[in-house]
Amino acid sequence: MNSRTLTGLLLVVGPVVTLAGWICLGMIVAMPDPEVSVTDILKDWGAEPGLVKTFISIATLATFLAVAGFAGLSRMMAGGRGSHYVSVGLILYSFGAVLGAGEAAFMIEAAEVSSGGNLVFGEVLYAASGSFGSIGIGTYLFGLGVIGFGLLIQKNVNIIIGALTFIVGIFGGVLSFVDYESPMIIIPYIGNTILPAVVGIIILSGKDSTSKE
Repeated sequence: MNSRTLTGLLLVVGPVVTLAGWICLGMIVAMPDPEVSVTDILKDWGAEPGLVKTFISIATLATFLAVAGFAGLSRMMAGGRGSHYVSVGLILYSFGAVLGAGEAAFMIEAAEVSSGGNLVFGEVLYAASGSFGSIGIGTYLFGLGVIGFGLLIQKNVNIIIGALTFIVGIFGGVLSFVDYESPMIIIPYIGNTILPAVVGIIILSGKDSTSKE
């Protein structure tokens, strides 16, 4: 398997598995919802701490597969007009993913302590996870937007894909910082899955352009 194929696969598998992990978790336990009390959420998590840990861990690890995919994309675009933007976007995306891992760790620990009946400490950990999540998700979505801008001006893929990646990333980053619990956050989550996967498919099909314009 050459680096080009690996890059394409990572961009497809990473985001898709990440979203799938969160969806599977949401089918088993209650997910963060401003209309549901934190205590009720933690009671639900505490009933299935093993599953919470499993699916959150899968989703978190898969996020770093996407990071590796974007790193490969950055190397492929080296020297082009959009390469510096993609490099900056990769840094933001990577940093956000690390903070997102912190959110995941707090969520897992909140489930663990809640399973033992310590809901008060669980609520403290839950609040901490939200802080990490807002900053982390916001940062990596901004990174996605910057990567999209790099794709847009270098035209490695269809400009519509680059433009959508830019718009979804910036919109998601702003929304995450302003109102992380907004139902609209699902839009950038889905965009963060579909758009990198589309780029990965284009790379795998050999229909991208690596011209250094």
